Formats: sequence, C-alpha cells, structure tokens
Amino acid sequence: MKKLLLQSVLLLIFFNSYSQESQTDDWCTPGTKTYKEKFDKIVGMYSAMLDSDKSAKYRSLKKELDEKSDYINAIGDETPKDINQSILDNISKTKFSDKAAAEDLMARVKAAKMQVIVENAEMYKMLQDAVIVCGNDFLEAVYLELILKYRDDFHL
Repeated sequence: MKKLLLQSVLLLIFFNSYSQESQTDDWCTPGTKTYKEKFDKIVGMYSAMLDSDKSAKYRSLKKELDEKSDYINAIGDETPKDINQSILDNISKTKFSDKAAAEDLMARVKAAKMQVIVENAEMYKMLQDAVIVCGNDFLEAVYLELILKYRDDFHL
C-alpha cells in the first residue's frame, strides 16, 4: 500500500511539473495563443503608459534636459558613468544659466519618470515576470513593437 501511495505521489508530481513546463513553453513560444495574449496585454499596457499625460510630461522635460545639456559639447563622445554629474561639472559648456537650474531640471525629470513608473507598476511587474520566465527574447519583441510604433516617443 505504501508503495502504491508513493508511486501515486511521484506520478502526481511528474504530471504537475510536466504541466507547468508545457505552460511555460507555450507562454514563451511566439505564435501560441498564450504568448499572444501576454504579449498583446503588455504591449497594450505599455502603449497606454506612453500615451498618458504623465509620460508626455516626462518626455517634454527629458527633451528640455537633453537640449540644454548639449551633451556632445559638454562631455564629448564618451558616455560617463554619471551623465548628470558630468553635465554639472561642465556647466559652462551647456545651455544652463547655472548649476542650480540644471539640478532643478534634473530633479523634475527624475520625479516625472518616477511618477510614470509608479503609475505603471503592474505593467512593469508583468514585463519583469515575462523576462524571468521567457528570457530577453520576449522583452526584445515587446520593445521592438513599441519602438516601431512610437519611434522617438518610446522610453523605458
């Protein structure tokens, strides 16, 4: 009897793990119904985020920061570890009136981005879960879809 019970438990564990593996494979295989549902849901949520007023505000502030920073003139061709600090260290080569103006705009850009992220935490969590389960191929497919649709308005 114990042997039969042990075999039953082992068989149940085997089928359960096989079922989960099949769901994961289905979830990660382009063209399957499950993949398309997850992909479409995440792309839809990401699109809604990019179309939101808060995202537009973030993009506007980021564009202003980029223009005033004059990156190439201020820091050259190489990307430093801390771009904002490099801008502040080379403030005279930028279009900012002073460090305080640059720091203020940098803080507003950071706050605007955080608002977008917090407001869309569910979407970012779903995207993170997809990457954990399926790897970067899923993420790349989502980003490619969104970049083609939004071009310069796409942001992470």
